[in-house]
Amino acid sequence: MTRFSVTALFGLAALCVSSSPGQAGPNSNGALILATPDVVFCQADCGMIDLSNCEDAVTNLPGYTPDADLWFVMAAFASDASPRVTGVTFGVDFDASTVFLADFAACGDFELADGNWPEPGSGTAVTWNEPQFDLLNTVYWFVGYEYYGNDTAFDLIAHPGQGASFADDSVPAELDPIELLGSLGFNDDPGSLPCPQPLGATGACCFSDGSCQTLDETECSGGGGEYRGDDTSCDPNPCGISPTFESSWGEVKALYR
Repeated sequence: MTRFSVTALFGLAALCVSSSPGQAGPNSNGALILATPDVVFCQADCGMIDLSNCEDAVTNLPGYTPDADLWFVMAAFASDASPRVTGVTFGVDFDASTVFLADFAACGDFELADGNWPEPGSGTAVTWNEPQFDLLNTVYWFVGYEYYGNDTAFDLIAHPGQGASFADDSVPAELDPIELLGSLGFNDDPGSLPCPQPLGATGACCFSDGSCQTLDETECSGGGGEYRGDDTSCDPNPCGISPTFESSWGEVKALYR
């Protein structure tokens, strides 16, 4: 965290005052995962993990070793996503009687943490001056170890006051909830790796009141709508014209071309 700007502070304020996201934004269907790099380190930094695919993340560490271990919090998105992350809120939970933290740091430009961070049940908020576009983006790192050989985990949880959310670069920032939160396991606990999957094709969904939403076919039919087909758009709104009329009008126009 080498820079500070009004942009970072504004993004953090948006995270802290917004309590409920609206329509899904660019950071929807994202996850926060924990991963440990296969490296021997002397001093941790945010560039020490080389991970190009969420499914390849290592989420387990052995118990106590002579050297402390390093693990990262990473924002992960599906292959069909186009994220624009400028902020994230999250928390941690673990058994402090057997897991000990030696060091920790954010990988953004600004951080506002709870006064007792990173104790179990506490949370933090991290922002960047510029949006992060990668499908995998490093958010935080921890150095620590499990001392007694117990099967236990270091879990990502929602921030106790702000929840778990990604913020984008719009003004005001749009929040998307982080519903997939991973964990790092020690000894025989494997940890958990909730990698987000592509949502599939979406299209215009028309409702009886003439409104239109972009949904997948299952969501549309389940909500009582009429699906207009993959990759169709709500702009302009197609819901005032029936599919039959629309098709027939297209055929008529084709005769006069």
